[in-house]
Amino acid sequence: MKTVALDQNKWVEVAIAWTRQEVNPSERDKLFNLVNLANSGAVRFPLAFTNIYETMKISDASRRSQIAYVQAALSKGAVFVGRKQQRQKEVKDLLRRYFKMPRVEEEQDWYVSYRFWEAAVPTDDLDLGVNMSVELSTLVNTKPAEALYSYLTDTDNATRARSVREYSAGVGEVLARIEKRQKLCRQYNPSMRRRVLSVHMFMENQDHFWKAADDLGLPVEKFRDGEDSMKRDLIRSVPCLFIERELALKIEAEDTKITENDVRDILFMSTTLPYADVVVAEKPFTQRARQAGLHKKYSTAITSELSDLTSLCRA
Repeated sequence: MKTVALDQNKWVEVAIAWTRQEVNPSERDKLFNLVNLANSGAVRFPLAFTNIYETMKISDASRRSQIAYVQAALSKGAVFVGRKQQRQKEVKDLLRRYFKMPRVEEEQDWYVSYRFWEAAVPTDDLDLGVNMSVELSTLVNTKPAEALYSYLTDTDNATRARSVREYSAGVGEVLARIEKRQKLCRQYNPSMRRRVLSVHMFMENQDHFWKAADDLGLPVEKFRDGEDSMKRDLIRSVPCLFIERELALKIEAEDTKITENDVRDILFMSTTLPYADVVVAEKPFTQRARQAGLHKKYSTAITSELSDLTSLCRA
């Protein structure tokens, strides 16, 4: 089964095709092509957390419902697991290899879930304060697309606004760090900027690295005294962090103001690129990803055109 990731602008494009299918044959053909791919059983369209966030952010209930409908229908409720789960899995894999620990057999498609909240939070870390009702658990397990659609459309406005506000605040902090680093590193050549960014990212993620080592039962001194090459690999050989670094370097080298959308696009790419067969995104980020050689490193087709999907999914 091919895995296809669409950034939010492409989901909006699909929603427009759905609303205009009766009056615009080309839009209808575009939509039917995606529906046929999804219904063929050979292609899936999981949502990333950024897709869910962007849809929840829409205040117009009718427009939010339109986008949520096509997302639920085509994804069938599938999501890419969130950054926390992805990063810890990738870091643990690296530590097992480095310290010659036994491999753990996991499902090949571990990065896809049909529980919509796992796009943000692993189920084991979900704290509802109360037990999940049997009705909700049954709905999610048997009708994941309907559960996702209900979440995107029925969440009350106060909860939705608070969630969006809290996530935006977190992105704002990341954006501030990037802008500060951009000013600091402007004088350096690309090689030095990569080294500086690697150090910054190691420091920002070190709690996660220690947590992964602890989960694996590695003695503190063994992890602490690991070779420098291992510590460098915690950035360059962990896919989500490597992609984040390379795309951040591309953006920070440009003489333009970095926006919140740029941060979300980096998050989308770092979540989907290592595991999707095809990523469909806006041209600026597809170009940056190609310039960084990410499509070759992860054997992922990257395009900005939905019309390319038929040929790419047959490849």
